[in-house]
Amino acid sequence: MERHDERGSTIITGIVIVLIIFIVLGTALAIAVNYQKRSVYEHARKQAYLNGISVVDAIAGQLSVESQSSFYLPQSTSQPLEISKVNLPDGLGGDISVVIKYDQVNSNLLYIQVTSIYNHQTEEVQLTMQKHKNIWYKKVYSQIGDEFHEESE
Repeated sequence: MERHDERGSTIITGIVIVLIIFIVLGTALAIAVNYQKRSVYEHARKQAYLNGISVVDAIAGQLSVESQSSFYLPQSTSQPLEISKVNLPDGLGGDISVVIKYDQVNSNLLYIQVTSIYNHQTEEVQLTMQKHKNIWYKKVYSQIGDEFHEESE
């Protein structure tokens, strides 16, 4: 029976095992970094959306209370009211801008459109309000540009 020289095979086996461990750890690290980036992106997107909803609700609350002579109503049905800078408390908010405009066909419909940018993520929110007996009521939240169609009952 012949015997082969097996010196050094242990070190090669060790190197192969270490390389396999490095490949597995490298893959796991790449996956973890990807999940972390996605989490940061999703957090910023949600925060931008929540900031937009907060501003829309604050303006809607003012319109519901002071429906006749509100600072937040456009002066005419053809000219929208634009608020280019909105500041939220405690330094939150990023960049927020608001456009408030009447519907082109029905002046009893009002669109409050908010564009919110937070950590490079942009969200656009629109609230449609309808005037009934001189009081503005919330109807529907949607994306900017969506038109309101009231369903018949």
